[in-house]
Order: sequence, then structure tokens, then C-alpha cells
Amino acid sequence: ALLSFQQAIDKNPSYAAAYYNTGLIYLNKHKVEDARANLQKAVDLDPSNANVWNNLGVACGELGDYARALSAFQKALALEPLHPLALQNIVKVYESQGRSDDARKLLGSAVTADPNQAELHMGLAMLLFEKNDLPRARSEFEIAVHLQPKNLEALNGLGVVLMRMGKSADAIMRF
Repeated sequence: ALLSFQQAIDKNPSYAAAYYNTGLIYLNKHKVEDARANLQKAVDLDPSNANVWNNLGVACGELGDYARALSAFQKALALEPLHPLALQNIVKVYESQGRSDDARKLLGSAVTADPNQAELHMGLAMLLFEKNDLPRARSEFEIAVHLQPKNLEALNGLGVVLMRMGKSADAIMRF
């Protein structure tokens, strides 16, 4: 595949998708500097693609450039305000920086804007659980389960919260 993308680039050096796909291959091969360079070229050619910005952020984060990673994730969100991967990646950066309150606010705003994304409820539930806000974590896990009844992570999270709340019988009955 890499050879095909390189041939596409050779034939049309302004073909952003070939740089993007090359960057993804390098990310998967853990050749992160090569990934970053190709993703940067893709962003330069197509700055309106939220996925490219998000993956550029991933590459920058893996290189330890968290300020640049955060900036790229935020650009992805500016283009697509509820981009689930960009949201998750910003939350990870915030958590690594000890900014869990900012992470909760971001996910809370996203849940308010689009209450039908189970992934957003899951992320918020996990942050609330980590802060030992069990009633609110339970509520978010319950919403995630309602939206995706077969989501094992949501079911497990809800069970753990119920057990922590001393409601083991409820956990058993639900599952």
C-alpha cells in the first residue's frame, strides 16, 4: 500500500489523501516522525479535514509534543465540533496534564450538544468514576447502556459503579 501511495504522490504532489494514508501507515508501523511529516503535508494541502488534524495530533502526542498535539486536536474540533476521536484525544491530553476538570467540562459540553453518542457518555462516566462521583457516573453509564445495550465496557462500568455504591444485588439483577 505504501508504494501505491508514494506513486500517487509522485504523479500528483498535491494529492492530500495520499499523504494522509501514508501518514496512517507510518503511525501503525510506529514510525512516528515519518507519520508526522506526511500528516503535516496532508494538513498543509487540505486544512479543512478534521481527521487529518486529529491524526496529526496523535503523531505529535506520540513524539511528546503535547502542545502541538492539543492544538491539532482543537483544530479538528473547530472543523467538526463533536469529532469523537478528537474529543477523546483532548481528554487524554488534559488528563496527562492533571486537568481532569477541563476534561469533564469538555465532555459535559459535548454530551449536552449531542446526547446520543454513547462514547461521550462513557468518557464522562469514567472521569466521574475516577473522581468518585458515583451517582453521576452511574447515570452516564446507564445512558451509554441505553444507547448501546451490547456495549460491554458500559455494562461492566455500570456494574462496577453499582458494586462501589453497595448495590451488588442491583448489579447482579441487571446482568
